[in-house]
Amino acid sequence: MKTLVKLLAMAILLFLAACKKESKPVANATLSGKWQAQVQTTDGTGMPVRISPPTPGYLQFNADGTLEGTVLDNYESYVIKDSATLVFTANDHTTTQNYRYTINGNELNLVPDGPIRCFDSGCGYYFTKAN
Repeated sequence: MKTLVKLLAMAILLFLAACKKESKPVANATLSGKWQAQVQTTDGTGMPVRISPPTPGYLQFNADGTLEGTVLDNYESYVIKDSATLVFTANDHTTTQNYRYTINGNELNLVPDGPIRCFDSGCGYYFTKAN
């Protein structure tokens, strides 16, 4: 009987140690906020087209994972998948799109990375942090 109690106690401890709460990705502090559109590929050649002067286009990453803005406005939310990938979810709640992202100071680059991909150099969206 003592062996059974010990085994049961060990099983419970093992079960508790193995179970952990699934953590949701937390918004990157440097990613959160409003970003002003600067450059995007619009002509299909892969060459960046500078928006000059910058239009009112912007993309805002909210800390709760929602998106706002006039650029990529068919997406409503995002998740930080890893240190280089964001997953955007469309307004239909089912369509997703991966974007490779880099932040360099006050510059944000987003490049489509599946299912729609960008193979041309310079393709993507380029933003500067809005004040």
